[in-house]
Amino acid sequence: MSWNRHFATLLAAAAALTCLPTSGHAAPVAAIAAQGMLRTVGGGVVPNGNYAFEFRLYDAPDQGKLLWSEALLGVDVAGGLFAVTLGQKVPLPENVFVVHSDLWLAVAVGAEAELQRQHLLAVPYASAALHAELADVATLAKTAEALSCSSCVSSAAIGFTYAAANEKDGAALDLACTGCVGAGELGAASVAVDNLAFDTATQEELDDAKAALVELIAALQDALVAHKASGDHDDRYLGLEGGTLKGALTVEGKVTATAFEGDGSALTGVDASPWAKGDAGVLSYKGGHVGIGTDQPKAHLSVAGGIQVGTFDADCEAATYGTLRWTGKALEVCTTAGWAAITASTGCLSTGTKAFAYTGNPQDFDVPVGCSKVTVKAWGGGGASGGGSNGGHTSAAGGGGGFVTVDLPVQAGEKLTVRVGGGGTGGAKGTNPGGAGGFNGGGAGGACDG
Repeated sequence: MSWNRHFATLLAAAAALTCLPTSGHAAPVAAIAAQGMLRTVGGGVVPNGNYAFEFRLYDAPDQGKLLWSEALLGVDVAGGLFAVTLGQKVPLPENVFVVHSDLWLAVAVGAEAELQRQHLLAVPYASAALHAELADVATLAKTAEALSCSSCVSSAAIGFTYAAANEKDGAALDLACTGCVGAGELGAASVAVDNLAFDTATQEELDDAKAALVELIAALQDALVAHKASGDHDDRYLGLEGGTLKGALTVEGKVTATAFEGDGSALTGVDASPWAKGDAGVLSYKGGHVGIGTDQPKAHLSVAGGIQVGTFDADCEAATYGTLRWTGKALEVCTTAGWAAITASTGCLSTGTKAFAYTGNPQDFDVPVGCSKVTVKAWGGGGASGGGSNGGHTSAAGGGGGFVTVDLPVQAGEKLTVRVGGGGTGGAKGTNPGGAGGFNGGGAGGACDG
């Protein structure tokens, strides 16, 4: 069932403070008498019966701090009206109306949500009376009448013979001091260390603190000895696991690191490492020469020993020119002409036999990488025959061309010029001598007389 918010308005109007007597001489217990009416959402009164209430006291109209709460079961409601006394089962906090100038009372019926809080007005604050005609004990009193004092200390007992002021909180008049030290009596000699003394209690506290410090130092020394004796520590080294070391660190001796991040370019006062680690595990060297098996490299890479080349399945292109690979049968190198095998007989890159035919013009040949010699096989052009029979004379046939083979020493990248000669041309009928020889020294045609 949902309750109407009119209940909260009636509750605030009917709240009053009550002081309940107690046995003996104990102080009376403060309580709040509260009355109200329960209505349904439609505005009608709720059925008669017993209902469960929970009252709560806050220091703010919304949220705020819960200062007190009390649950009351079986509250009789007749005609929608109810009356309760708060603070009997769960006492209200001591001096709650003195400490807090604004308090708000809230109520929840059954399992329903808390209704709107109501502001407590002046009546509940009567527990903090502004005027008390008789008070055995006064925690806070602006004006106290007929105030008596027992076991009080008079001014004579503390060295004052008479002290008065012309106004409240004003300066004291006719003030006398017994055993006081005047400003004129103070001097360097008066406050010397020899003239200072410590009372017994302060000196004992200092002695106790000193003894505790000595015990702490001894305990630390014992712990350090035990730690060294365990074998888990070497006091020559500093072990860091995670975190960041801030500030200066001076090391006399060797520094060993198992891992290093970056290329050291951000370090100052040291030479940056010439090695750089790139993507996919690529390690590059940006310094001078690198020697493997030698400490005096003569080139960018000097290896004193053998080099083993593995397989390399990639296209031969500009980015891989000069790359060596092993196919399982032969050693190949990537050239502008593609992957070429290195022959064992000549030490030259074998790309097949290059044949040059007669063109009538000079031709070029580029020596491949790794070649130190080439084998040249040349066949000379043959002579042509004469111009046929004339007057019973038959022309002679042309001579055959010569053949030569030679090994030429070369260097990789060297350009050779090849000139291929042509055969002789046949003479015309009835001519003498025969036709001219071919290009570049070919034999002339045979003569024919008659």
